Amino acid sequence: MHRVASLDIMSVAKTMALVYFAISLVLVPIFLLAAVAGAFAGSGANAGFGAGLAVVFAIVMPVMYALFGFLGGALCAAIYNLVAARFGGGIIARLDPVLPAQVVMGTQPL
Repeated sequence: MHRVASLDIMSVAKTMALVYFAISLVLVPIFLLAAVAGAFAGSGANAGFGAGLAVVFAIVMPVMYALFGFLGGALCAAIYNLVAARFGGGIIARLDPVLPAQVVMGTQPL
């Protein structure tokens, strides 16, 4: 057994920023489709404004997701470190050894 006694805050923050950025890239096309459908359902200048605002939001959304993922990851890692140090040392995990060739080839240990 191994125990995760602390987390490197910057590595968690960067990883979470990338995870949330990737999630936003999946959500942006869905959001744009909904915005275009809404623009076609509307009429007049408001429909065009709404569609334009949706495009701007779709561009800003991945950046905001990454920023909030970074900040949330950093905050969660910092809180985990405080809790793990104060109450029992952290999460206990069983880790299986992995050979370098298995990591490169993507195979499972026998």
